[in-house]
Amino acid sequence: MTLSKNNSADIPLVSVCMCTYNHENYLSEAIESILLQNTGFSIELLIGEDCSTDNTRKIVEKYVAVYPELIIPVFPPKNVGSTRNLLSLIEKARGKYIAICDGDDYWTDSLKLQKETDFLERNDEYGMVCSIAAMYIQDEMKMDGYLGDAKVESYETLIAGYDDVAAPTMFLRKDLFRNCIADSEFFISRNMFLDTAIAYWFAYHSKIKFFDNISAVYRVLANSGCHTSDPDRRLSMDLNYSYIKLYFLLRYPVSETNIESVLESYHNYNKTIVDFARFTGEVKAKQTKSYRIGALLRRPYDSIKKYVRNKKENKDNQLF
Repeated sequence: MTLSKNNSADIPLVSVCMCTYNHENYLSEAIESILLQNTGFSIELLIGEDCSTDNTRKIVEKYVAVYPELIIPVFPPKNVGSTRNLLSLIEKARGKYIAICDGDDYWTDSLKLQKETDFLERNDEYGMVCSIAAMYIQDEMKMDGYLGDAKVESYETLIAGYDDVAAPTMFLRKDLFRNCIADSEFFISRNMFLDTAIAYWFAYHSKIKFFDNISAVYRVLANSGCHTSDPDRRLSMDLNYSYIKLYFLLRYPVSETNIESVLESYHNYNKTIVDFARFTGEVKAKQTKSYRIGALLRRPYDSIKKYVRNKKENKDNQLF
């Protein structure tokens, strides 16, 4: 390992933030992939262990004992969820740049941090670097597909849903990241998928650079923060994604001319989710009734529209 260790006089240039929960079977691979990074600068690895019910915390403690100057454990007193867990790591991060890798994913490119840092150091107008993540289907124990595409470099194509930023490849400027978090209370308070909101925010407020190479593996688990075999929870997750997109379309429109067509697409998408759930019988009858089209579409739409309007009004009032 060629990483520089940290001490009081050695402020890390990059902070790697790793959220983990019940990842005892995968965490060592994730940590080792960080330790294998080749850099000419100092880094730190912050691991947020969110009160797992397995041996995840013991694994963290084992690595901290070996790398006490490199690995910083963050142990909340109770389970706080993935969003709050990540925020606690960002708050403690000392680096100029933030890299993200959850405890069930891992990196495959030993020069990942070096290449990403070099690029952002030379290009001030860029706020994020990302690349391709291979998808590993854990239940089938095989690679199957990829995440990441050059279309993520454009806010308009990203928000249109052509592709998404692969979370374990995210590399960001911390100063912009803090602005993003301050602008994301809508998602944070509702425990929505923060990585999706982060990608949209950075695409709108800065430039994103996409590296056309595989730098990480995204592990697909049957039940995790982003995947589930439970139909009720899956419906809720799908809706969260669409609500995030709606929020950005309303607050940061692609253009005045196509916003209505995009909103119509949003409504059709949600209607498809509900119709499919009803057709397949995957949603309980009682819950299906509670997810009727009126409640599903109009209430979130009105709520988000009101929130965005208030945010804009408060911003305008600050000018006087």
